Amino acid sequence: MLEEQESSRYEILEEIGEGGIDPGGEKRIRIRLVAVGAVLAVTLLVGLGIGFFLVRGPGQAYSGQTAIAPEDPVPKTSERPIDHDRIKPSAERVEVKPAVVSEKVAPALKLSARLESVVLRKTVINSGYLFGYIKNTGEGPIENPRVDVVFFDKQGKSMLHAFGYSEYCLIEQGMRAPVKIVLNKYPEGYSRYESKVEAKALYINSKRMTKVGILDKKLGPKKFGSYKLQAIIRNDEKKTLKFVKALVVFFDSQDGIIAVDSRFATKKEIAPGEESTVEIRVHPPQDIPPARYELLAFSCTLD
Repeated sequence: MLEEQESSRYEILEEIGEGGIDPGGEKRIRIRLVAVGAVLAVTLLVGLGIGFFLVRGPGQAYSGQTAIAPEDPVPKTSERPIDHDRIKPSAERVEVKPAVVSEKVAPALKLSARLESVVLRKTVINSGYLFGYIKNTGEGPIENPRVDVVFFDKQGKSMLHAFGYSEYCLIEQGMRAPVKIVLNKYPEGYSRYESKVEAKALYINSKRMTKVGILDKKLGPKKFGSYKLQAIIRNDEKKTLKFVKALVVFFDSQDGIIAVDSRFATKKEIAPGEESTVEIRVHPPQDIPPARYELLAFSCTLD
């Protein structure tokens, strides 16, 4: 028991010191705590002030203060005072208006064409052909027009529909071109027909139909139901012509068309002054002898 009390005494002496209890010790401890708290508060405020300064940046006003901008030898344009004496009165100001460019747009040409001089020819196998001409009745050239023909019986019911294209690549204004339409079945007993020509403008405005000179031609005798026409053509232009086409039209004694056929020249390209040959097989009706024929060679070129 005495040993435990002696041990407790040594522990108490270690905590309060060997000199015993100091009546002013408690007061000194409180003063030290207040001083430490004040130091921590000042350190915290200084840290917050530095952080706030870094975020706001120099020259910006704080709450209740006037901002002091950094020295700037050249003031900004928006901050310069307005010199009213240097502004010209409104009467002296020059107003620049954008130039107005007037472009005259050419009106679209009215294009039209019709089918004329129609002749129907029946074959021995109960098929047939429609021959005729496409007349350009519009205000400008048309390119490769298509013709649609519909035949009707006496009751007005459609019997047959057929179509074909011009033998010329283009038709100038007021000119006409031959056309041949194949009839898979001859419209026996038809009452009337209606035709429609699709007149299209030139896809390329510089496209032209150039005629090629014919030096010689020879029509052979009829063999196996056909005639063989041989010709020599020459390029009289100053430029090379490509895909020169020769077209022959057979007529009967009444000047009606009985056959139309065409072939390209032997040479695909014909240089200026150069010649080429062409051979065409023509199949007119067996029961109608040809009275005359026309031969034309041409090439569709670009100016």
